[in-house]
Amino acid sequence: MRLRYPGACSLEYQSLLQIVLECLFQWDPKTQTAKGPGICGTLIAFAPADEEQQRFTLHRHWQLWVKEIDQSLRKDLFHDNKTIRDKVRSQFYDYIDKVMSASYGNELELKHYCKDSLENMSLPDSNDEHGQICQLSDQIIRDARCKELSRTYEGQILQCDKCNKTMTTIDVVKLTLKRWKYYALQQNKRTLS
Repeated sequence: MRLRYPGACSLEYQSLLQIVLECLFQWDPKTQTAKGPGICGTLIAFAPADEEQQRFTLHRHWQLWVKEIDQSLRKDLFHDNKTIRDKVRSQFYDYIDKVMSASYGNELELKHYCKDSLENMSLPDSNDEHGQICQLSDQIIRDARCKELSRTYEGQILQCDKCNKTMTTIDVVKLTLKRWKYYALQQNKRTLS
């Protein structure tokens, strides 16, 4: 679909990024100013660069300027005095750690019913064994972003902690959508009867 309709995909991609800009970064495109702090801080300016590589996926690289990392802090990152430089770099790293993460986090709970598959879906009951879907490791997440190393994992970066089944993020979305559809159809049958 992506290759057959590149124009439509590009328009949809631009629409999604407009939502990211307005909702996540809190940027007002009409006034060209921040509406308040976003996920990275209070945006002053940004420079996006869109690209597509051999995987045929549109994606954007962002360069962001935020109020919380002001000019003096940026200048002092390379200060001649090592003590000042180390102190400012520590503040910078703390800020980056506060606003960015490469983890799904503990608050996100993704249950995997161990008998689930994309081909076979049944309504789980309370006796069904289920596990928590977790990322394999931080290093695997980093490796999966690399063109060459990603082939090793083939997207299998998540795992059920009970049955050890590995899966891709796409598998999790498909299973979730299939389960929601199954529940909706079951609910619809109950309503009609």
